[in-house]
Amino acid sequence: GSFALLWIVYALIQLVGVLLGIALWATVPYMELAAGCTATVVILLCLLGGFLISYSRIPDIWRWLATVNPLRFA
Repeated sequence: GSFALLWIVYALIQLVGVLLGIALWATVPYMELAAGCTATVVILLCLLGGFLISYSRIPDIWRWLATVNPLRFA
């Protein structure tokens, strides 16, 4: 039931995180730089996902990123 769904969603989130890291790793020359970029992107997505800051309090210049943020709809 719900426990199986929890683990499926958890596995999908982990898969997306790994794929994001691999995609960034392919675009930068060093793995250390890719790790830093991945952490920065994930923190930015978490901030604009509606978990820490509500959508109404996000500055207008960042709302486009909050609108296309997949974490907002998760």
